[in-house]
Amino acid sequence: LVAVRRAQPLTLAVDSAGRWTLGADDGSVAGSGTMAPAVAAGTRLRLTALGACIVERGAPALVSAWNAATCAPVPGSPLP
Repeated sequence: LVAVRRAQPLTLAVDSAGRWTLGADDGSVAGSGTMAPAVAAGTRLRLTALGACIVERGAPALVSAWNAATCAPVPGSPLP
């Protein structure tokens, strides 16, 4: 994927059915699959070249319990 080689940001998007895609702004897709929709339905994360994961869209519980620096839920949060 050219975006990865160029250290461009990627976006992880999860739809309401739990289908996810990881892609670049140019429309190229690095990966896709499915997950339990209750965990992340409607979520959109921006992944920077430095490793930060910024929630662009998601449930309020996800936004408030997400650590962008570690790209993981905050310890003790209700997130799995």
